Amino acid sequence: MGARMGGVGLGLWGAVGLLVLVVGFDVAPANIPGEVILIVLTVIMAASAMEVAGGIDFLVRVAERIIRRNPKQITVIAPLVTYGFTLPPAQGTSFIRCCR
Repeated sequence: MGARMGGVGLGLWGAVGLLVLVVGFDVAPANIPGEVILIVLTVIMAASAMEVAGGIDFLVRVAERIIRRNPKQITVIAPLVTYGFTLPPAQGTSFIRCCR
């Protein structure tokens, strides 16, 4: 439901879920995971910046070209393309985090 409403709707439905857990199931809420929230916020801001700059459209065009070259191998090529787009940024983030 929240995904259909957008980012704010997703947050609101998450709050509703937490309310159901606390009131309906008597589950005590834990401390707020501040680092996790900041990481998620950073990823969302980076994705937003890429969208505004046209980076996501560029990556989709690159992936389309790669996949269209080998249409018979789509079950192998598509996950490898996704892995290739995901691994370098993740490694960079891990490197920065370890070197603090």
